[in-house]
Amino acid sequence: MKKRLSILIMFAASCVLSFAQKQMAVSDISESNDVFSGEGSYAAVEVHGENGMSLQFVSSMDKEVQVFRKELQGSDSVYYLLFDTGDRYRGRIVTMRSPGFNTFNVSIELRPKQLMTLKVFDPNSPVDAGCYRSHRNKGKEEFKNMNYGEAKNQFALASQCTDVNESENAINMADADSCIMLRYRADAAYSVRDYGAATALYNQILSLNPYDTYASGRAQESSSRFTDECDAALTKGDYFFSAKDYERALPYYNTVINRNCFNKAIATEKISQIEKNKESRKNHTQVVTYEFMPGAPIGLSTGSYNMKKWGGFFSFNFNPQVFKAMRGNIMYKPGEEIKGGDVKGDFPEFNLNFGWTRKIYAPIWIYFGPGLTGKMYYGTYAKDNYPYNKEKHDLNSTGSDTMFDSDGNLSQPSEDDEDDASRYKAWKKLNFAMAISPTVGLCVKYSYFAFRIGYEYRFAIKNKYQDFIGAHKVTVGLGVAF
Repeated sequence: MKKRLSILIMFAASCVLSFAQKQMAVSDISESNDVFSGEGSYAAVEVHGENGMSLQFVSSMDKEVQVFRKELQGSDSVYYLLFDTGDRYRGRIVTMRSPGFNTFNVSIELRPKQLMTLKVFDPNSPVDAGCYRSHRNKGKEEFKNMNYGEAKNQFALASQCTDVNESENAINMADADSCIMLRYRADAAYSVRDYGAATALYNQILSLNPYDTYASGRAQESSSRFTDECDAALTKGDYFFSAKDYERALPYYNTVINRNCFNKAIATEKISQIEKNKESRKNHTQVVTYEFMPGAPIGLSTGSYNMKKWGGFFSFNFNPQVFKAMRGNIMYKPGEEIKGGDVKGDFPEFNLNFGWTRKIYAPIWIYFGPGLTGKMYYGTYAKDNYPYNKEKHDLNSTGSDTMFDSDGNLSQPSEDDEDDASRYKAWKKLNFAMAISPTVGLCVKYSYFAFRIGYEYRFAIKNKYQDFIGAHKVTVGLGVAF
C-alpha cells in the first residue's frame, strides 16, 4: 500500500512539474557581416542564454554538439558551438534544453565560415524584457486574472513603446475589448433571464480567456437554467398536444424554437403535425364509410383524401356466416329437388382492400389498390356442381341426397360403410377458396358527407374456384368526412 501511494505521489508530482514548465523562445540576432575564422568547412553558432540561462544542446546530425567556449557576458550565458557543414548536414535540427523550460527545436542551416547568433529567452519574463514585452506580459497577466480594464491599460502603454509589435498588440487590445463588451452583454442577458443568450456569450468569453472562472461559473448556471426552461416548455406543449388542445400547445412549441433550445427539432415536428391536422380538418381529409358488397354486406372503409398529395385507404367486408364459422355452426342443405346441384347453405366470406387515393378534381377522388378475398366451404368442390356431385352421391326415391336427412342435416355415416364414412368426413372438412382482388373506384366528398362506389375484379388463385368466388363485385359506401 505504501509503495502504491509513493508511486502515485511521484506521478502527481511529475504531472505538476510538467505543467509548470516555462516556455522557451529563440530569436536570430545575427549580423549580415558576421564571419567565423575557423578552418575548413566549419561554421559556428553563438547562443546567448538570457539571465544566465543554463543550456544543453542535442543535434539531429551530429553525435555530439561541440561547445568550444562558454562565457558570461553581462547577465547572459554565451555558448559557442562548432558545426561541420556540407550537403550531408542539410536539415540539421538542434534541440535546446534548460531546467524549468520546455525543450525548443530550431532548424540550423549553415555555410562554411558562417557565424550565426541566437538569443534564447523567456518570452513571459518581465525582467529585462524591454518596454513592449514588459507591458505586454503585465497585460496578459491581468487579462488572465479577469482584470480586462487594467489589461487594456497595459496594452495601451505597450503600444507607445519603440519596440512594440503592432500586430500582436492589436490582437491583445481587441481581445481585452471583446471580453469587456461580452461580459456586459452576458450579464445583461442573465439579469433578464435570457439564459440561452447568456450561455452563448459567457462561452465566447471562455474561448478568449479559459481562465475566467466568473464566466465559466455563470455559463454553467445559465446552461442549466436554460435546459430546465426548454424542458418545461416542451413538456407543457406535449401535454396540450396529447389532449388535442393544439391552440394552447403552439405557444410553448414556439417558445422552444424562438429560444433556439436544444430540443427545437422535436417542437418543429410537433408544429408541423399541428399544421397538418388543421389542414386536414379544414378540408375534411379523413373519410369513414359503411361499405356494402353483394355476398359480404358488412363493411367499413377508412382513408385520407388529401387536397394536394397522395393519401391511403383500407377497407374490409364480410358476411354474418363468418361468425357461424367461428362457432362451428355451419351446414349446407340440399334443395327439395336437386337439379344441376342446386344446394343451399352457409358460405362465410371476407374481403380486404388497401391502396392509394388522389384528387381528380374536387369534390371527386379516385382510389385504387390490391386486395384479398376468402370464401369458405365444406366438402369437395366440383365446378358448376358444388357441393353435390351426382356421380359420387346416391339419390333416394324422392331425388334427395342420401347423405342428408329429411330436415336437410348431414346424416350420420354407417359404421359398416367405409365409403359413406369417408364422404361424411369430407363434408365436415372446412376449406378455403382464395382470390386476389384489385379494386378501383371514386369517392365524392362534400363538406361532412362522403360517398364511395367501386369495382372489384377477383382472380381466383385456383382457377376451378372462379365461378364459386365470383369474378365481379361492386361496392357502395356511405359515410362522413371530417
